[in-house]
Amino acid sequence: MKSLLPRLLTLLCVTVCLQAQSTETAYLLKAGDIIRIRMSPETPKYRADYLDVEVQIRNDGKFSMPLLNDVPADGLTTSELRQILEGRFTRYLKEPRVAVDLLKKSQK
Repeated sequence: MKSLLPRLLTLLCVTVCLQAQSTETAYLLKAGDIIRIRMSPETPKYRADYLDVEVQIRNDGKFSMPLLNDVPADGLTTSELRQILEGRFTRYLKEPRVAVDLLKKSQK
């Protein structure tokens, strides 16, 4: 019974965190939003500095960043965009890990 309690508490914490995350990521990106894209700490320093960017989504729903050029973002959540970026970065990096944060919502 003692070993069951820590497992139940861990499961509860994970469930609460996932619910909070899904609520936060429900926002759909749109033109005018400002986002920050950061590479994981495991990315070699020279690449991380080059690839960590803050960008505004253009009126066409895309943004530009090094190596990837134009990336569509309109209508995606930050989690969906993160998955797309990680997929596109596999051409250049082994097991890329990317974080995408919404810095400022568009006033449109």
